Order: sequence, then C-alpha cells, then structure tokens
Amino acid sequence: MKANDPISFAEAVKVDKIIRSGVRGTKEKLFIHRSLKPLDEVDFRNAEDMGQGRLFDEECTGMCGN
Repeated sequence: MKANDPISFAEAVKVDKIIRSGVRGTKEKLFIHRSLKPLDEVDFRNAEDMGQGRLFDEECTGMCGN
C-alpha cells in the first residue's frame, strides 16, 4: 500500500495516529502495525529487499531424488 497506493497509505497513517492515544476503555497506546511502531516509521522491506540472497532457491532441481 505504501508503494502502490500512497493516498490510501496516507489515510492509514492518519488513522494510526488517531488511535495512538487509545480508544474508549483502553489505556495502552495502540498501533496498527504489529511492530508497535507508527505506521509511517515501519520498514516494510523484507530480507531479500535488503540484499539477503536466497539460500535454497531451486535447490532441488534434479538433485533431490525426485
């Protein structure tokens, strides 16, 4: 969403900020993302995006006894 639909992502960031102070009946800070970081601070890259190679990419091509 951040990369493909920035307008919607901006709306999600607004909602994330609104709920930060909690909703009725809660005392904890609330976050949309499981990292418990504000949505606009989350790094959405995966290990491959950050340069980690794929160790077992097509490892079994003709070599696993299949």
